[in-house]
Amino acid sequence: MVAVSEYIGRAWREGDWWVIDVAGVGVTQARTLDKIDHIARSLVADLTDVPYESVTVSVAIDLPPAIATQVAELRSKTDQAAAQAQEASDLQARVVRSLSVEQGLTGREIAAILKVTPGRISQIARRSA
Repeated sequence: MVAVSEYIGRAWREGDWWVIDVAGVGVTQARTLDKIDHIARSLVADLTDVPYESVTVSVAIDLPPAIATQVAELRSKTDQAAAQAQEASDLQARVVRSLSVEQGLTGREIAAILKVTPGRISQIARRSA
């Protein structure tokens, strides 16, 4: 088993290139964002004489402050939306269970109340069983 060497880097856009600075190792560049990991790992492997496979580099992408703020807001709202969707799904399962077990309604009746298909009610009932 090969020991893993972990490094920290940052990258930012300069003209048509991404500049990559790996702390304590050096600076290189990549043409596209998707190549940053590979290029950063290659830089470390070449300059420290360790196998490429044993290198990991966590690269933070530096963006202009206004855009970084927008990205952070987007991530926050996406996380909130996912949490709300999970809460809604859990509540939906409880409502289906209550209407079925406590009220004795059929799947078709529950579907009509919740404005979904009977097939969806079957899925919810199976998932929450």
